[in-house]
Amino acid sequence: MKIIYAQKSAGIDEKGSFQNPKYFDRPDVNATSVLIYGDYPQIKAAYDALGVEVEVREVPERKAKVEKITVQLGVETSPELEKVLADTKAECEKVV
Repeated sequence: MKIIYAQKSAGIDEKGSFQNPKYFDRPDVNATSVLIYGDYPQIKAAYDALGVEVEVREVPERKAKVEKITVQLGVETSPELEKVLADTKAECEKVV
């Protein structure tokens, strides 16, 4: 059984049993190979001691997909709201 230690599985295209390394307490004796994403020397040492093949990789960078969206709302302010806004601005100017 292949065990993959990574804090997050997003962005990792591997088949195996994903485990969070922060919960590691002992090696799985059924492991046939281990893939570790990040710096976890205690996990590597534990599996090396069992003679299990261990590969250590850098954590993949996640690129967030960000799109700028512009929305135009056809909203008008009521005369009552305009008066409240004007009164509030006038009150703020007095304080400053």
